[in-house]
Amino acid sequence: MEEPLRAGDRVVLRYRLSEAEVAAAPDGPHLTDVVGVLTQVGADAVVVDSRRGPVTVARSAVVLAKRLPPALPRC
Repeated sequence: MEEPLRAGDRVVLRYRLSEAEVAAAPDGPHLTDVVGVLTQVGADAVVVDSRRGPVTVARSAVVLAKRLPPALPRC
């Protein structure tokens, strides 16, 4: 059994978009992904520091969470 994700882990999260985001683009996707470093793990939400900045995701919206290896250095 894999250990729970912790702050500092590099992760990918697949999560459901909010009803407002889906309504704004009804023909678009209903799920999206974020990749980055997990910076906060709360009872109701998690925060991932992605290349585009911090992304807060409600835990109830998370469909999949996976730990990733460290990112390769960028040239």
